[in-house]
Amino acid sequence: MCHGLESIATAVEPVATKTVNSVVGAATELVKGPETKLESGYGQALNITKILSKHSDFSTFNDLLTQSKLADQINNRETTTVLAVDNSGVSSLSGKPSNEIKRILSRHVILDYYDPEKLKHLKNNKSTSLTTLFQASGKAEKDQGFLTVTTSDGDISFKSAAPGSTSTSRLMKSVASQPYNISVLQVSSIITAPGSADSPAGSPDSSPLSPAPSPAPRKKKARPPSDIEEGSPPAPEDEAEGPAANAPAPAEAPKPEASGAAAANIIGVIKQLPVGVLVMILCSF
Repeated sequence: MCHGLESIATAVEPVATKTVNSVVGAATELVKGPETKLESGYGQALNITKILSKHSDFSTFNDLLTQSKLADQINNRETTTVLAVDNSGVSSLSGKPSNEIKRILSRHVILDYYDPEKLKHLKNNKSTSLTTLFQASGKAEKDQGFLTVTTSDGDISFKSAAPGSTSTSRLMKSVASQPYNISVLQVSSIITAPGSADSPAGSPDSSPLSPAPSPAPRKKKARPPSDIEEGSPPAPEDEAEGPAANAPAPAEAPKPEASGAAAANIIGVIKQLPVGVLVMILCSF
């Protein structure tokens, strides 16, 4: 019987060992997590300028991002997708004002991570709305800060979500990616939005703020000639202000006429008294 048990143990041992190793390997992978794939040479930090500097076809686009300070805004975000246009495609921006170029390029920065694989999983023939950096600036109007992306039979295209937008820009290829942090996709052309041009010079949008106008001086009314006495100087038009103007008037002194009347009344009373009474009064003194 012991010999039989040894045979069973010998037969089961390889299977048990393989099972244990599989469980241990799975547990190890679970603890480590999925491996993050990085593009060679880009490192961990987001830096759109360094990423594009490795691709000469986007040198003009890269320069415009730096000049407009958009590169700094991109680098300060944790998750971004940049729709880059090559040198020939970006030539359409030549001669435009710098603030308009900044508006246009800020619509090429999506505030989420999208690579070709993620875009392919969007619903076919249905548009998906994407939020751009222009929307975050607070200057967008009528959906100018949003893009729509549409997939159709494997083709992926972008356009402005603003009403009346018809021009589309097709996805060409992935230029670089650091999964879930930054993705740089090449698109066929600049994405334009109806009504997004900057205000012309001299309009409230482009002119500096001017100080508020000061109030007009107060006109003083002149007195008519009939109110001015001949030979007397003109009275001041505004009454003086200050403590003297507001001080209470002094009490009036008693009038002499009032004292004289009181004395006359007393004399009249004395005259009406009998002679005997007058004698007694005089004797008392």
